[in-house]
Amino acid sequence: MRSLRLETFIKNFKDYESGQYRILAGLKNARNQFAHDRLYPTLAELISLYQNLTDILRAGDDLRRELPKRIVGLDLKSQRVLHEAFTMSREELNAVEELTRWALPKIRETIEEGRTIYNFIEEHVAIEEVGLLPSYVDEGYLLVPDTQSGMIHLVGYEVSIFSSADQKFRNLKTRRIKSLPLTGLDSTAWHIKQKLINELADLPNPATYAFTTEFDYPYTETLLPMAKRKLLSKLYS
Repeated sequence: MRSLRLETFIKNFKDYESGQYRILAGLKNARNQFAHDRLYPTLAELISLYQNLTDILRAGDDLRRELPKRIVGLDLKSQRVLHEAFTMSREELNAVEELTRWALPKIRETIEEGRTIYNFIEEHVAIEEVGLLPSYVDEGYLLVPDTQSGMIHLVGYEVSIFSSADQKFRNLKTRRIKSLPLTGLDSTAWHIKQKLINELADLPNPATYAFTTEFDYPYTETLLPMAKRKLLSKLYS
């Protein structure tokens, strides 16, 4: 089992021991990811699951609204997939609740392990401006090292804003532009920015940030996601 989902609890209520086994297997996989410093998306998924399960226990009967639906057909005229609600009796709901209450402390403990690793890594990474910054910083470039492959990745970023009913959110979109050897004079942050200025005539001074760390962390599962969080915090702190 690769990860835990809400369906893990709902679909295993008939066999309590099987449900426990699947949950423990999912948590073991999460701990294995953390042991190799791979934080994303595992940590965020566990936190979201824990919050959802806690909310369901507090809401009581609202659990019914969280039940998955199964596909029963296809309406060719409207081109819509037809679903049927997955129904459960009160006894079955109680079994799901019992399994959830058993699992929550174990999920919380695993989350704390991940947060401890996250906090340690966060203390040993940094982000800084490369050269002078322009007045417009909602679009630019981020340099992120990948020590395990010996490369430094040039990542373009763009910040967009979307609103809900009562608040605004910022979303950071990124795209990898190219990769360069991590060592060498031409791979310094300053030289990479100079190349950008020469290659991109429409951006005479692009906002550029360098993400640095002295440790050998995974790029995709840890460094890039953390660099994005650090960048948003720096841009709007």
